[in-house]
Amino acid sequence: GTSTILYNGSTLVSNAVIGGRRFGLGGLKGGLINFFTCKLSSPSDTRLVVSKYSGSSARAYNDDYAPNGGDWSWGASSRIKRDFTGDEVEYVFLCAYSPGSTGTCDVYMANENSNVHGTNYSEFPLLKADDAIKAAPSSGVYNCISWSGGITSSWSWPPSAYSTYNCANTSNYSDITCFDNFYANNPVRYPGAWNYTRTGATAANATVDVWKLGITYTHGSVRKPGNNHPHGYDWESKPGGLTRTFHPRNALTNTSWGYGAVSDYYKSTGTFARTAGVTKAIESDADAVAAGLAVFENAKLSSPAQQKLNSLVKKTERTVEGRLNDLYKAWDATKAANAVYSDPAMYCNNAEFDALAAYAKQHPREAMIFCFDKFVNTGDHLIGELMWTLTKTQYGHLLQEVKKERAEKPNDEQGRYKVHGDHDNGVLYVEKILGAFELEQAVVVNDEVKITVSPNPVSDGLIVQVVTTKTSKISVNIISAQTRMTKLMQTETTFGAGTHRFTTSIQGFAGNNGDIIAVQVMIDGVLKTVKVLVAK
Repeated sequence: GTSTILYNGSTLVSNAVIGGRRFGLGGLKGGLINFFTCKLSSPSDTRLVVSKYSGSSARAYNDDYAPNGGDWSWGASSRIKRDFTGDEVEYVFLCAYSPGSTGTCDVYMANENSNVHGTNYSEFPLLKADDAIKAAPSSGVYNCISWSGGITSSWSWPPSAYSTYNCANTSNYSDITCFDNFYANNPVRYPGAWNYTRTGATAANATVDVWKLGITYTHGSVRKPGNNHPHGYDWESKPGGLTRTFHPRNALTNTSWGYGAVSDYYKSTGTFARTAGVTKAIESDADAVAAGLAVFENAKLSSPAQQKLNSLVKKTERTVEGRLNDLYKAWDATKAANAVYSDPAMYCNNAEFDALAAYAKQHPREAMIFCFDKFVNTGDHLIGELMWTLTKTQYGHLLQEVKKERAEKPNDEQGRYKVHGDHDNGVLYVEKILGAFELEQAVVVNDEVKITVSPNPVSDGLIVQVVTTKTSKISVNIISAQTRMTKLMQTETTFGAGTHRFTTSIQGFAGNNGDIIAVQVMIDGVLKTVKVLVAK
């Protein structure tokens, strides 16, 4: 209601609007925790009291918080930051004093401090410990881009080859266009997801900030009302696999390394992804699933593919497998130092990864199988970078098939939208590669030479791989049974011992469906022929 406040018999304020509310925490809370108000409607002012009991025993009080080493100006907002260990509290009293009118504010209770700040992470020299407040626990399941789009079920990095939003699937594809696709629901993130656009977006009206260091995109942050979430006193970030954290807008800036600075802005269009059964905006992917509109895909290999992978792992030469494991463990130990990043490629810029990649290139087949196992069976999404390097030339078209099939059938049998992340696409990609393994034809010339031709059937590019244990003269020629055209893939050349890969396009070379290509490989005067079907 309203009240006239007297001080020593004299009127201090007439008809002041006074309000208050008590909140229960659902149990005693202790440790170093924060209670605060923010987003006050002018000219509101707040006061906070925390207590152990519902009716008395106040333990702490604040009117206007004075920063303790932080940069954020709290103004008329209230904040209690105290260690309540041994003196736990359960109730919060919020009082509002607004002489002109009633007002509104956001209230946060029992938030811990975040460990993401400059003292602990040199990537963020401007973020003060007093300003870093924890919003949610650390998690390797989702990252900054996911959270800025309302997703907590999967890791998203739109420029990644595995991402649904990188439609071209190549490093030449514009990174920002990939982000545009993600935020514009092209395709849908989840039913009811908010639509965002860069068109007309400015620093003043943006809901999502995208960050860049030099020419490289690094991070995404979000503020109220993005996805209809409050997002703290200013902005919120989910740095890589670390703690979700409230922070001042530009506090993560670092022009030397880390995230760089904000480079692009996205604003809400006021619309949302309209899929079957969706009539309103929905806050998160979890809410869409709870409403029966979506389902988390959690892609897994089919039983035959899983059995095939397990069999291939067992057949891997023990010495090679052991060395791959040793190099992998050394690289795996470096990941924690890069945990602020969401781009999987950022985890691969070190000597340990370079050593693993170099050895993998010497043993590509064994390394592929090793990567499949780590990616699928242990859930290591970051090994996907090496997996893509090893597979893209020979099998990259299969990842495009995964995305095309997903676009053609986005829902499950019950009509629910399949919410998925980059990892899900990667698992389905592995499934297709394992299927292609079954179709590949290998010819063993002798104990010293092995020839592999793939894919079979072929629709676009043909790959001939020759493995030799000694220096050999090699030439490769192909002939179309229908067109009778011939193409010299490789003139006779002396190659050292190792794996040699030759590629060519069959566009304009092969005939119509049903054509057969004869691949003729001459090794030290010995001719071997492998026949390949042309795909329908």
